[in-house]
Amino acid sequence: MNIVPHYFMVHVSVEAYNGLARLRTAAALGATVSLFELLSQAAGVSLGSAEPGELLSAVAVLMVVGALMLILGLATWVLKVLGWGNLCKARLRKFYCLTRLIVLGAPIAGMLLILAGVLAEFFRAFSSVATGLEPLLLEDKIVASVSGYIVAGLVTVAAGNVFEGVASFDLGLLTKERALAIGSLLYLAAAAASVLSQVGRALESVSSAFSLAANVLLAAGYHAARKHFTVPPPQPAAAVAQVGGG
Repeated sequence: MNIVPHYFMVHVSVEAYNGLARLRTAAALGATVSLFELLSQAAGVSLGSAEPGELLSAVAVLMVVGALMLILGLATWVLKVLGWGNLCKARLRKFYCLTRLIVLGAPIAGMLLILAGVLAEFFRAFSSVATGLEPLLLEDKIVASVSGYIVAGLVTVAAGNVFEGVASFDLGLLTKERALAIGSLLYLAAAAASVLSQVGRALESVSSAFSLAANVLLAAGYHAARKHFTVPPPQPAAAVAQVGGG
């Protein structure tokens, strides 16, 4: 019996199966984060008419929800990196190895750019007090770079999401899972809406709704795609010899 081909098949299937399982969990966590975003946005709208006591309680709840979203977001990111890493090891597509690097690096680069923008804004505010200059005079010199950093960070994160969406769509075509392909297209739409929402705040809810629907479909698609990567156990040598002799 030739063990090497079977071992290679098992290795590919195990890596792909584990990768899809991790991506499925990441998509489920992403759907939870998107749901919290929608609820937070709805709560933010209703805060305008809240009483002072209710307002304080609502802000405390939103802070707790925000911390939970941050934890879930980090867990989602880690699972995505690990999941695409598994698919890279499975050698399904070299493109998936690049996807792993993009999923790993784009959020880090984007957050660093956004942090640079926030620090630049802090420097603007501090300098306006320390120098005695009018904030508007200083803002003319610095606000362009502040906005540039923040916009560049958001675009970097969105570009990483677009790259991931394209890879997921390719995986949907590879496995012929419709939910995965459709979810990927909605994921791309959510990435575009997240950038446009910086211009029109009304698109924030649209982006979150697209993201929620996309992640639900992606979770279902990744789950269904696992069936394409199961390998039957090898036949015992005696059974193989019996079949050959028969």
